[in-house]
Amino acid sequence: MKILAIHDGHNASCCYLEHGEIQDLALEERFTQKKNQSGYPHKSIEWVLNRHSLAFSDLDCVVFPHLTPPVCFDQESLEQYTPLRVFHMLLCEVMPKRIIGSNHLVSPYVRIFSQFRRNTIKKYAKANGIPIDKIKQVEHHIAHGYAALYGSGFMNEKEPIIIFTADNSGDGLSSTVSAWDSSSGFRRIHINQSFNSIGELYSRVTEYLGMRMAEHEYKVMGMAPYADGRFSERTHHILSRYICLDNYGLAFRNKKTYGYGLLQKMKKDLFRHRFDSICYAMQKVLEDLVVTWVANWCKKTGIRRAVFGGGVFMNVKLNLLLTELPELDNVYFFPSSSDESTAIGAGYYANEKWGGEAIKPLGPIYKGPDYSDDEIERSLAKFSDKVVYKKENDIEWSIAKLISEGNIVGRFQGRSEWGARALGNRSICCRADDLRIITKLNKAVKRRDFWMPFAPSILEEDVDNYVVNTKNIFGPYMMVAFYSKSLAQKHFPAALHPYDKTCRPHVVRKEWNPRYHKLLTLFKNLTGIGAILNTSFNLHGWPIVNSPDDALRTLINSGLDYVAIENYLIRAKPNIQSVN
Repeated sequence: MKILAIHDGHNASCCYLEHGEIQDLALEERFTQKKNQSGYPHKSIEWVLNRHSLAFSDLDCVVFPHLTPPVCFDQESLEQYTPLRVFHMLLCEVMPKRIIGSNHLVSPYVRIFSQFRRNTIKKYAKANGIPIDKIKQVEHHIAHGYAALYGSGFMNEKEPIIIFTADNSGDGLSSTVSAWDSSSGFRRIHINQSFNSIGELYSRVTEYLGMRMAEHEYKVMGMAPYADGRFSERTHHILSRYICLDNYGLAFRNKKTYGYGLLQKMKKDLFRHRFDSICYAMQKVLEDLVVTWVANWCKKTGIRRAVFGGGVFMNVKLNLLLTELPELDNVYFFPSSSDESTAIGAGYYANEKWGGEAIKPLGPIYKGPDYSDDEIERSLAKFSDKVVYKKENDIEWSIAKLISEGNIVGRFQGRSEWGARALGNRSICCRADDLRIITKLNKAVKRRDFWMPFAPSILEEDVDNYVVNTKNIFGPYMMVAFYSKSLAQKHFPAALHPYDKTCRPHVVRKEWNPRYHKLLTLFKNLTGIGAILNTSFNLHGWPIVNSPDDALRTLINSGLDYVAIENYLIRAKPNIQSVN
């Protein structure tokens, strides 16, 4: 069965499955080079169809997550749904909390607003030639749950699984609890509607602090450890009064702690509170509530294996605490689990319900574009007045040696990794045993906030030497933070959180990425260190590079020492002008 799943909300994406296995994953922002691109992912879909020489008529199913209009932040999408947004805001203002905060409101909400969604999908079908009889829809949190469930591979072990989803909002819900076993399949056991959203609260705190909601929440998490809890108690007391646990779910304590009213309340309650104290308080509220919520449901169900999906679980510090729960034996956090992942979950759901073919666990997520030597040479010819290059016989050896000598190298090789986090194939790499590299890296290209940590890529065979991992959790997707050991603090201090010394490692398995594993092995042979600093290959504020042209523009407009595109090692010519 051939299935194309299309997410047209915040950070639009698409996923192509064939015979139960994901063949391609694409983020629209990579093709447009507009961060968190929303809307119908034209370029991503075009790439997938062209890659397989397919037309929409050749597909068995085209599936969209979301029964109601998805969350979007670009101006065009916001304008498209302005009447709906205004109506929604009015409802929140006039309806009593016992009604607006009730789970019983979810079904009427979906019935009312689903027509907006159906009309949009009909427009897509008419404009792009999608046969209307092939289109299916999947509810938002079902998509998050199916992504985590089927992606994990836990189902092969036949033991029960508990599925948690949590995000800002989707189809009237902000969090769900479901369970799976081999006899009953997937069943939902608890919902929590959008009015009572811990994800909404975290995003509004991000916005209150002057950063972009639905993008900069990681900066709140990164700042949190710097604050002294003793001096942040008052801030924590205020934010902890906003939301609580109620009958195994999350609930806001009063009506004004929602949406725009929530932001206005913060302006009053948190006036003159320190930036770091607010970050600390919000992170602690998140950790305390979500960890308790998960533990309660694990105790209630007796299930000891859990999978997690939705944007809340992009928070790697929260995930660290969840891995430590005594109620759980094994955990799985779906990679890049924000709304872009709903395309994957919708594809899995469609395959189960309308396909019947066995679904393969996710595994490596190098599912994006790659480029031939001819395509690379055409790009190099375009920039011939700006760069010099040579083709190497052993590019991994060349990169490893350059990194060992203190150079910063952009690596562009093989199929691109999917999601928000670079996993070696579209990465900027350097050694991390000298903290001075952070200043050089930030000055060269990243320009990230001073408090934000970088992360390491670590050889799988060396990971136990570097991090505390009592449950032997495999971390290939940069979705979990770990406490570091003393050797890590010696070998790669520049890739640890500067204050609490945790790290968010990309564990490199040889079978998953042989060429990147070889690079790290060669670097270890040269230096004795089994890890390098790995950050995404992009200019500050831009998406990860998608094409050789993007990579060369980044080189020319930054202070990178080298870029390696497949077997081509490239340097910018001195005294060049920036290009667009």
